[in-house]
Amino acid sequence: MRTKHFKILEIRDFYKKNKQKLVVYARSITGNMADAEDVVQTAFEKILDKIQSNGFFPNDLKAFTFRTIHNTAIDRLRNRKDVVSLDHFPLANPAADNAENLVLYRDLNNEFLRLDQKVREILMLKIYAGLSFREISEVINVSAFTVATRYYRAVRELKKTWSQNHEN
Repeated sequence: MRTKHFKILEIRDFYKKNKQKLVVYARSITGNMADAEDVVQTAFEKILDKIQSNGFFPNDLKAFTFRTIHNTAIDRLRNRKDVVSLDHFPLANPAADNAENLVLYRDLNNEFLRLDQKVREILMLKIYAGLSFREISEVINVSAFTVATRYYRAVRELKKTWSQNHEN
């Protein structure tokens, strides 16, 4: 059995190692960086509170943390008065070494934004956060089979659209 102190250290290390990915994931839901940072902080406060109050520690810290961030972000959106647009969400940082790369980045980002929000979330969790289909299924509360199906269909759709628009 892990001690509370060890659990807190493990969570601190996980946070330091994954902060950027967690914030990007939260931003993909909230639509802006300020809310995303608040969501991640609130999620970690919730996790630490569970450990300190009753000694709870998840079997899969990564999946549990992403699930907590997901739920916290959704709660934040429900409590907001304004509507959030994900149109400005960056898929990743572009390689800004030349104009051609920026154009390709913009085109890829536009294709990504055309996908359904649920599919974008799966792609973010799989590609950027590195979660398994099982872990993603725990985060978004659907079966791992459904996650895998949505993922592969989205990748196929992106490849098809990309090849149609970028044939040389």
